[in-house]
Amino acid sequence: MDSEKTSTKRDTNQLKNDKKQTTIYPHRDEGYFVPIPHPERRYGTTAQPVWRVSFELLSDPSVGVGVDINDEVYLGRSGSSADIIDLKPLGAQERGVSRRHAILRPYANKLFILDNDSTNGTWKNGIDIGKKTPYSLVSGDVITLGHLELVIRIVERPKHSTDLLNKKVDLADALTSLAKTITAQLELDEVLNQTLSMAMELTAAQQAAIWLVDEATSYLDLAASRGIEGTGDMRIRGNNPMVAEVIKSGKAKKTSSDDPDIKVKTGLLVSSVLYVPMTLGGVTFGVLMAANKEEKDSFSERDETLLTAIGDFAAIAVQNARQFEATDRELARRVGELSALNELSLVISTSLDMGVIYDELKHQITRHFEDTVVTLWLADEKLQELIN
Repeated sequence: MDSEKTSTKRDTNQLKNDKKQTTIYPHRDEGYFVPIPHPERRYGTTAQPVWRVSFELLSDPSVGVGVDINDEVYLGRSGSSADIIDLKPLGAQERGVSRRHAILRPYANKLFILDNDSTNGTWKNGIDIGKKTPYSLVSGDVITLGHLELVIRIVERPKHSTDLLNKKVDLADALTSLAKTITAQLELDEVLNQTLSMAMELTAAQQAAIWLVDEATSYLDLAASRGIEGTGDMRIRGNNPMVAEVIKSGKAKKTSSDDPDIKVKTGLLVSSVLYVPMTLGGVTFGVLMAANKEEKDSFSERDETLLTAIGDFAAIAVQNARQFEATDRELARRVGELSALNELSLVISTSLDMGVIYDELKHQITRHFEDTVVTLWLADEKLQELIN
């Protein structure tokens, strides 16, 4: 009987601990964030790096789990271990998340994710991250564990991370890394993702976005963003007056909370914003933005230099990607035409049935020219006229 009571008490305590770690809070107040794996190391109370992070459902951002990550932990679905962020309340078990699916490894200036040999794999922004390979995370990244899609919101970085960022790399080394990372991409979406990641990592920005001038319509569109709630991956027509000003002038623009009209000018609830042009051949066709919510995190001259360099390299990479996509489309068209000619030639050389030849000719024409009506006329040599 005593053993049953002890077991019941232990189960009750375990349930309470599980609930404390994984309860979904409707509001992001202080109680929403649970220190893990060391309960005593809450954000702002220790010298060790602590990342305050929220993991939210991509399909419903109001549902999420908040944690203060103060050491290496796992994303998974077991509430019995202190080093696992339990995602069961978010549907982890039904969506193929392993018990210890992925590792989160915090450092002073970066937060890494690694797949932990999971059964169903891990993706960052749609890209398979493989096994045991570290990928850095920034606010707004979409993490897919099995079939569970989560958006990561980095609410607070470690308090000393900005200082470390300012000291950690020589500017020349940073620029070399930028050039290699951004210009190596040939797909436009990946160019935009890499650009935003580099902008946020090297300037410690909490939000970033890219506007591009649409080649066909000349409208200014928001092409990609990170850390800005309500935009997701939508491509919308930009109406930000500061972006339009940078496009027109081709010069960087910065504003801060000292400007009473910052909300009107930017459309964002932020304390400091930095816009830089994306220019190539004397034409500004895009704008890269970085923003911070906290007044203490204002942008320095070094940040402006780095962001300007990122914008310059991104401009080259965007144009390269656009040219590659255009060339790829043209190549695909030519290959399709050649394939059609080969198939038609094969039918003509192997069949004496005009009906078969006509059907193949009609098939190939309608295949490459939609909504086309095909009619074949043959020349009658005796009658000297066309016969349908």
